[in-house]
Amino acid sequence: MKAIYAVLLLTLFSYFSASSQKKHSFFLNTGYTYNRSIQLNEQAVENSRGYLFTLGGAKKLFFYKEYSFELGLAVKTIFSSGQIGDLSFNAATLRVTVPVRFVFPVAEKWQLATGFIIQNNENLNTLDWKLRNKYDWRYDVFGEVKFFFREDWFLATSVNFNPQNIPDPFLLNDPKVAFSIGMGKSILIVNKRKNARKEKRKLKRKNKKNKL
Repeated sequence: MKAIYAVLLLTLFSYFSASSQKKHSFFLNTGYTYNRSIQLNEQAVENSRGYLFTLGGAKKLFFYKEYSFELGLAVKTIFSSGQIGDLSFNAATLRVTVPVRFVFPVAEKWQLATGFIIQNNENLNTLDWKLRNKYDWRYDVFGEVKFFFREDWFLATSVNFNPQNIPDPFLLNDPKVAFSIGMGKSILIVNKRKNARKEKRKLKRKNKKNKL
């Protein structure tokens, strides 16, 4: 669990410190998530499912030829429901997620991606930041297909799966398997301060060269 926490800190630090990267994207996804079979107090939970909405952004940090490594930050809301015996329940949960994505272009307008998502498994106001509860954090693995229908606009569909052996009560609010579809846009963000510093250094080198 400490390793997951270290990765979370590292990815967050990389996300906010890598301001020199110009290529960003923002996305909005909606989806369906469910559990096959879980129990609560030794009773079977039936129709354990939910509907999710995710809003966030991503930044391309590293490139190798046409492949890239992306780091994201998003908020996810899950509206879950289920039934235990004659009792039914509904819940709304907010999660902060950090998607780590490896992107592989397969055609001119198509991309495949795989990676993992780190998120809080407890509400932020009750989260144990000292890591005394190993189930406070969760990670999902995912696969994604992205289609660029315009130069910068894309459609994306993905499937997420939680491979951890998490106790069933943690899966009531955020089920184990999720399918989602959404839309996003890639944008170019220019760091004006950094560009100004670059131009200033170029001008200094040019003036120094002219003096020689």
